[in-house]
Parts: sequence; structure tokens; C-alpha cells
Amino acid sequence: MVEEAKVRRLKRIVTLCIVILFATWFSINFSFLTNSQNGGIRFALTTLFALLILLRPKSESEEDDPLEGHSPMPMSWAVTAVAGVFLVLAGLVLRVHQVEWLGLLTLIYVSLRWIMPARASRDIFLSLFLLYWAHPMPSQVFAPLQFAMQKISVNVSEWFMHVVNVKVWADGMLLIAGRHSYEIPAACSGLRTATTVFLLSLGLGVLRRFNIIEIVLLVIAALVQAVMLNVIRITVMVTLMPKVGEGSGPQFLHDTAGYIVVAAVLLVFLETAIWDRIKSARDIEKADLSSGIIKGLSGLPSFWNYFASRRILVVIAVIVAALTVICAYKSRSYHRAEMLKGVATDLR
Repeated sequence: MVEEAKVRRLKRIVTLCIVILFATWFSINFSFLTNSQNGGIRFALTTLFALLILLRPKSESEEDDPLEGHSPMPMSWAVTAVAGVFLVLAGLVLRVHQVEWLGLLTLIYVSLRWIMPARASRDIFLSLFLLYWAHPMPSQVFAPLQFAMQKISVNVSEWFMHVVNVKVWADGMLLIAGRHSYEIPAACSGLRTATTVFLLSLGLGVLRRFNIIEIVLLVIAALVQAVMLNVIRITVMVTLMPKVGEGSGPQFLHDTAGYIVVAAVLLVFLETAIWDRIKSARDIEKADLSSGIIKGLSGLPSFWNYFASRRILVVIAVIVAALTVICAYKSRSYHRAEMLKGVATDLR
């Protein structure tokens, strides 16, 4: 009992040290974390989801270590902790922030693994994996990624406007419509929205215990939606700005950035809630033995009964199929050539 009390007291001290260490690092690097594009939102989202995942009720499927509570820290964990210290020191000396950040997360991971029950090990890893993204991306990664998003936004905007029969031509980072040209700045590339929904969808998927395939699909859907919302914003600018003044285009993109982020976030929340509800309904259906009997007495063949029970999904699938056919038809080389010919004619 005395030994167990000592271990508990030592774990409280280690917990306090973790909090002090992280708070100190955050206060020292506050400006570095928040000055980057979308830095404040990124840090807040990752920290919030990391805490929610770390503190959520743990699964009882895994039993705790029988020595939990009075065993010393395993040697492998101690070696990992020392490696984390060396990473932090190397990052400070070499001024490589990513190395310093990885070392700090390694120290926190080892400490939490020793402090918390064994069944929390998966949540500890997932929470720190999310927390990793709180750190700004290196400029060697951020700049090419922003350029790629800028290029994608311009090219997809041209394609989308051709689908809705708007004559436009994408030339580099410019969209030319008639005698008007619109530059899409790097700050309006949609990377801010994409980063936000990436972290949000990843955090919600892990928090709601989605499997890896569901999380990947949710993240992909969120990123596609972020790009399309930015494309719709650019399309509205190209369509309306000639009527209100060409010079107001960049200001329009800047003023609507917040609305795009909010819309993308709401879509992710809505899709996550809908999918969670569908999964819950499936679980109830599987658990309810009488459900199968009722379906068997409905008088419908099993094939039609399957679709009748999923009417909403069938309607959505039909709509998506119809839109896919329309987009494919409007994406023909002939149609694009006609749109570009219209732009060239207007420039004469």
C-alpha cells in the first residue's frame, strides 16, 4: 500500500510536469504558432480534439496491466523518453522546430502511457497524432502546397464555369472572362478552408470511433467540398464583378473567406451526424431480431425491400449519377474549345 501510494504521488507529479512543460512551450512559441496562416484555428482545433479523445470514456475490451499502479516505468519507455529529450535539445540547438516538437510529443507520450491505464494507449496515440498538426507546416511544404491549391482552384473554376456555360479562360493564376481578368491570390487559394476541414473531419472521425476507411472517406469528402466551395466563390466573383466593378474582385474574395470556412465546417458536422445516425440505425436493426421478421412479412421481394428501406440513399445516388453524366457531357473537348473561342472573340 505504501509503495502504491508513492507511485500515485509520483504520477501526480509527472502529470503536473507535463502541464507545466506544455504550457511553457506554448507561451514561448505563441507568436510562432498563431502568426502563420490559420495558425490560431489550427492550434485550437487540434488541442480541443486531443483533449476530448484523451479524456473520453475508454473501451473495456482491453484489460489493464495487472501491475498497473505500482510497477516502475519499463526500460523501453525510459529509453524513449531520453530520446525525446535529445530531440528537443537537437531542435533547440539546430533551430529545427519540427524536431523540437516531435521530441516534446515523445516525452508527453511516454509520460501519459505510464500515468494512464493500459486501455488508454490507443487514445493517447490518436490524441497526440492530432496534436502534431497544431505545429505550423515548414515553409518548404507550405509554399508548394499553397501554390498547388491555388492552381487547383483556378483550373477547377474554369471547368465548373464551362459546365454552367460561362465563357472563361484560365491563364496561369488568371481567369479571363471577356475583357475582364481576375487574379486569384495565394491567400484565396482555399488552403485555409482545406486545413480547417481536414483537422475537423479527422478529429470528428476519431472522436466518434469511425473505422479507418470511414475516416479517410470523410476527410476526402471534406477536402473536395472545401475546393468546390472556393470554386463557387470564384464563379460568383467572375459572374457578378463586371456589373459592380472589376476592382472589387479581390475584396470580394477576402470578405467571403470566413463564410466559406463556416459553410465547410457546417457541412462536415452535418455529414458526420448523418453517418453516425445511419450507423446507429444499422446497429439497432442488427440487434433487433424482430426487424427481420417484419421485413419478411412486408410482401416485397428482398431485392426491392433493400432499396425501399434505403430510399434516401437511392435518391441521392440517382442525383449524383445524373450530375456526373451532365458534367461529363459538358467536359468534352469540343465544348471547352467553344468556351475558349467565345473568350477570344470577346477580346477582339
